[in-house]
Order: sequence, then structure tokens, then C-alpha cells
Amino acid sequence: MKTMEETFWMLYAEGGGAPHFKHGTKQQAEKEAKKLAVNLEKRIYILQAITSIEYINPFKIKKLGDDLPF
Repeated sequence: MKTMEETFWMLYAEGGGAPHFKHGTKQQAEKEAKKLAVNLEKRIYILQAITSIEYINPFKIKKLGDDLPF
């Protein structure tokens, strides 16, 4: 059972839009970055996810009474 999310890598082409695809390994990202660098003739950055932050709003449960009508 995993207790932490796995890291992933994304590619950013200099001057391009936001990355969308998550690569599961650094090697996969490097392979794709080389292809993109040739095809786009641009510098490609390999970005690694190192931290994740998530806001979770917990339930607030307030007991209102025990007077049930049945």
C-alpha cells in the first residue's frame, strides 16, 4: 500500500504553453525532451514534481441534541 504519491516529470518548451503530460520516469521524460528539442528547435526543460500541497476542508460536526421524535 502506497502512502505517498509518486513523483512525475513534465516538459516545458521555452516560450511554449503550460505542460500537460505527466511522465512516470525521468528516462521517459528525457527521451521525449530530446525528440521535442529536435522537432521544435527549442530548449526543453524537464520539470520534476517535488512537493504537493492540497487544501482539505474537514467536516465540522456539531451535535444539536438527542430529542428524536421516534
